[in-house]
Amino acid sequence: MNSLLGCLPVMGVSRVSNTIFGIFLHPHPQKLQLDRIIWHENSNQVDSSLNFSIHDLNNLYALQSVASAFPDIRSLTVRAFGIDPLQRNAYIAVFKLISTLPYYESIGHFSFLWNGVEEQDGWPDDENPAAFCDTELSLFGQDLDLGHSPEIQALLGLPISVEEFPGKMQEIVLPKNLQSFQANIEFDNYDYLIPVLNSQSVTTLSIHSIRNPDVLTFDLPMVKHLTLRMDGDSIEDLDRFDTLKDRFPNLESLTITRTRWNGRLYYGLYFPNFPPITRLDIPWPGLVDSIKLYERDQIYVLTRFLKPILSDGSARNLKSCTFRGNAFLQNDERKDVLVICNISWDEASLGADSNADGEPWRLNWEGDTDFHGEGMAQDSEDEDEDEDEDEDEEDEDEDEDEDEDEEDESSDED
Repeated sequence: MNSLLGCLPVMGVSRVSNTIFGIFLHPHPQKLQLDRIIWHENSNQVDSSLNFSIHDLNNLYALQSVASAFPDIRSLTVRAFGIDPLQRNAYIAVFKLISTLPYYESIGHFSFLWNGVEEQDGWPDDENPAAFCDTELSLFGQDLDLGHSPEIQALLGLPISVEEFPGKMQEIVLPKNLQSFQANIEFDNYDYLIPVLNSQSVTTLSIHSIRNPDVLTFDLPMVKHLTLRMDGDSIEDLDRFDTLKDRFPNLESLTITRTRWNGRLYYGLYFPNFPPITRLDIPWPGLVDSIKLYERDQIYVLTRFLKPILSDGSARNLKSCTFRGNAFLQNDERKDVLVICNISWDEASLGADSNADGEPWRLNWEGDTDFHGEGMAQDSEDEDEDEDEDEDEEDEDEDEDEDEDEEDESSDED
């Protein structure tokens, strides 16, 4: 492992015990970055992971060469930057490269995160064809020349049409041990999930939610845990959930992120559209008019939201509901707030009085239940995690790692 580190153009390496993390290749923002490495030298840990950020598609082959140096990686994340017309090409190219890795079949989690970039030269000008940039000329049937090397040009190929894409997806074979798959692809259909359908091993899925649910034309009965990212659209756009029960018949948990509430507090989710899930994770529901958190007990607010859901017969399997949001403090600071409601049902007497209010359920609250700020906001910027970090955030991460390196060096000197 040390010999590997010696041959990499490393900007900063921090070491804690036998774990190496924070390796960055090429600090220039247009170069490949290999960051957030979690690597255990003395054993093949199941949490060994690689996280790549590829700001220039000319560095695609570096993904293959660098990743090959780390044996038995179980989690692989690839974040790629490029113009949207090449999104399908890059998606396929990444699979071509990683499928040659010696540990490919052992990968348990894979994430493909696409960050589109705007074309520098704007849209074509019919009156001035000479001003067309190479990218846009290619979209009008001209030769494709994006400044890629011949090897990368051959790897990417010409832009793949919507009609060609499903056939290309049939050629991709996911790792046989893959259990978790994440993609933030924003196509108008779900054809990019065809490899997931064919694998039959993926039980956890995180995807972008398309406005028209009818475009999902195949069932995914093996998926038990689903995350839908709605990118700021209203959670009350209930048509989004019309096909969930049919397409995900064995779903156990549903997480909805990056969404907002437009309606009033008493407007709940329509559970007949949902499969019989046991866990729900959603942003904090909208408050009635201008009611603020310090004016109303938050548990009262959330209970009033849950009652219509629990009263529906389709929700009888629900055991837990998690609410996430941001609270505004009196000093204008924001605090992430999380409250979990654990739900127990009186199976022996459903429909009869089971609590003081006569409902057949009991609610047990945990988390930030006693927090009071000036108001609540829905956490529409919930990022999981690894999605849509901008370059400024990455620069901040680099600065933090550099600071850690300096601290480690100081401690070594002592």
